[in-house]
Amino acid sequence: MREFFSLLFHGRMKALFLEPTTNSFIQFFRYLFVGGLATVVDWVLLFGFEKLIASLTDSAPVQTAAKYIAAVIGFAAGLLVNFLLTRTFVFNSQTARAGNTAGEFAGHLIVGVIGLLLTELFLWFGDLLSVHFMLSKVVATVIVFFWNYLARKFIVYKK
Repeated sequence: MREFFSLLFHGRMKALFLEPTTNSFIQFFRYLFVGGLATVVDWVLLFGFEKLIASLTDSAPVQTAAKYIAAVIGFAAGLLVNFLLTRTFVFNSQTARAGNTAGEFAGHLIVGVIGLLLTELFLWFGDLLSVHFMLSKVVATVIVFFWNYLARKFIVYKK
């Protein structure tokens, strides 16, 4: 934490955001931005595609399924944004355990799919409680954010 505040206090933004680091606090700080951007992409697509899919028909099953389908679309786009930015800005000083880009992406994908399953579970649980799907998504996002960061840091990347 000392390194983070030193960089911040001295206005060394390039070092804070771009230079390779193994400092966990700085990596987490960067992941807040990366995860935030990926979340915006995910949420915008979730909300937009849910409305689009639901508007295509009056069928109740399709309208119910729309949020689940849209969640997968938003997830896929968010995962791609997260992968590209995480490897570039967050864990850029660490090598993936797999040793190659395909294996690194596979690690991101596995962690992400577990996050997607958690998200879908929260959406389903929200349906049971008659909670708006976006509120369920907010709760899921907070939990999945920590899962994604910790799993990627300790499983996908090595020191």
